[in-house]
Amino acid sequence: MKRARRERGLFGQPIGEANDQETLKVVKLAMRLARRHLSDYSHPKSPRKFTQPQLFACLILKAHWNCTYRRCEELLILMPAVREAIGLLETPRFTTLQMFADRPEIAALIDGVLASIGRVAPVPRDHPRATDYRLR
Repeated sequence: MKRARRERGLFGQPIGEANDQETLKVVKLAMRLARRHLSDYSHPKSPRKFTQPQLFACLILKAHWNCTYRRCEELLILMPAVREAIGLLETPRFTTLQMFADRPEIAALIDGVLASIGRVAPVPRDHPRATDYRLR
């Protein structure tokens, strides 16, 4: 009897369930909050590949999964239901996510959103971590 071979991701990990309801709820909430606080594009001449709310939702997922930028890119490739919920036609590269996260206004917005969905306790403004927090 031949054993069924499990599909594996790019780095050898087993592929998770694509319809993870908690992940889809987080994505939908992140997209709703991002559309409320961010314009679609940061500049009139910016490339129209990804919108700011889409990239923001990817960063929220990165924080939710507690993973690296490369791992987040890989998981987005492996989860078509999540990509569809975000509205991505193609997956952003890890460098795109990293450059987007390095913007100071985005880091502050991510802190606020994570605090509002209960993933991270809010940090007081005078706390040293409040000024240099980045998703890394």
